[in-house]
Amino acid sequence: MYEYRFRLREELELKRQGISESLQDYIDFIEERAQLLGIDDETKLLVFANGLRDDIKRVVLMKSPKSFYEAVSLAQHKVLVDEMISNADCSFDKYFQFPRADARMSADHDKCAFTSHKKDTKLCSPTKYDGYENEIK
Repeated sequence: MYEYRFRLREELELKRQGISESLQDYIDFIEERAQLLGIDDETKLLVFANGLRDDIKRVVLMKSPKSFYEAVSLAQHKVLVDEMISNADCSFDKYFQFPRADARMSADHDKCAFTSHKKDTKLCSPTKYDGYENEIK
């Protein structure tokens, strides 16, 4: 029995999320082993964070989670945002534009003064955020 628990503990402590391993598979592995060993939340948090892929680990550790489940939530959020960005069929900039205070619409040009895409009244029209009182057309 001792050898089995020792092997489980070693497996848990050495576990690293693989490049192609899903976050959920990694979470399931950690939870399963931690439950079998009766590991407390703090140890589970440390083991989980230590084994995450570097891109996810940075985000999780920046927020200093207080529990395993908070760390899991942060990691899931990071993965979700990455998936949303990679699955987008156009650039992030097209949908999230924040005009500078000095941005103006040029009537004689077919582009906005603050973007590089073609003039689109929904995206380029002056708004209440650009410092001008013009209404959206």
